[in-house]
Amino acid sequence: MSSSAAQEVKNLTSTEGGSITLPDPVLTLGFLLYGKSNIAVVINSEIKLTEESFRNRVFWDKNTGLFTIIGLQRNDSGSYTVDSKTKGVLTSYRLTVYVMSSSAAQEVKNLTSTEGGSITLPDPILKLGFLLYGGSNIAVVMNSEISVLEESFRNRVFWDKNTGLFTIRGLQRNDSGIYSIDSKPEGVKKYQLTVYEPVPEPGVNRSSVSAESCTLLCFVKKSEATTLSWYRGEEILNQSRTAASLPLTVHKHNFSSSYRCEAANPAENKSFLVNPTVSCSENISDRSTSESSRPTSWLFIIPMVVFLSVAVLLVIWMCFKKEGEKE
Repeated sequence: MSSSAAQEVKNLTSTEGGSITLPDPVLTLGFLLYGKSNIAVVINSEIKLTEESFRNRVFWDKNTGLFTIIGLQRNDSGSYTVDSKTKGVLTSYRLTVYVMSSSAAQEVKNLTSTEGGSITLPDPILKLGFLLYGGSNIAVVMNSEISVLEESFRNRVFWDKNTGLFTIRGLQRNDSGIYSIDSKPEGVKKYQLTVYEPVPEPGVNRSSVSAESCTLLCFVKKSEATTLSWYRGEEILNQSRTAASLPLTVHKHNFSSSYRCEAANPAENKSFLVNPTVSCSENISDRSTSESSRPTSWLFIIPMVVFLSVAVLLVIWMCFKKEGEKE
């Protein structure tokens, strides 16, 4: 190659985990090379990857003819060549992949959800782009159509062509991690997704009662990162991030106020409403107010037993009467 031809090399840069689109097209027939190795070939407007390390990372847009490499790593730095046989043009690039700076790392958005739930990533891909988990490409949008590439996300990753948003469903704890939306030409958006256990339903027991006050105990089957809180209206009265139960003493002059026990983690919360006038009544046994506030079943059972007993005695009496008349 002459010195003048060597000056034709174009310099390109990107960052780890990012992507790069090579700006010169292959329309129907051509090759993409890394160093001297062929990594992709376009024949009859179809792409075939020939290098395993670039599988699911090199894509070719048949409308524009452009190659895109995603999930870039430092060792992807080097010389790339687009050899377009249709145009008879050979274009070379020098790609340098940099480590993401600490300031760029602060751009990661935090997202939360629960096991079995779903999450919608808030930045869109309208026509062309990629969804990555860690450094692995799990879905690609090209020509306004989605292809899911990672088997573990099949039937769980969906893309709305109207909004451009990705939704991941059926979340599991091991889905926690870094996700990236690489939208062309807008750029890369990163998210830290944390999947929590569902918050358990809280319950409330009456612990003790006196003439002047009543002590209620909010409890929950302990779950990871669950915080228990007592509220009066919107005022927090008591809170614990470590205990599986939390007491609250309500004085008689506050019985008319509204209280609630709340169990929460960063992804969701569940509440139990308490009426002290009912829960702290002397006539209510010391059990869960969720049970004691319901109508007790024996109020219905006793009348039913009495009715059935009378019916049985009446049938017996009628049988004896008929026997007497026959004699």
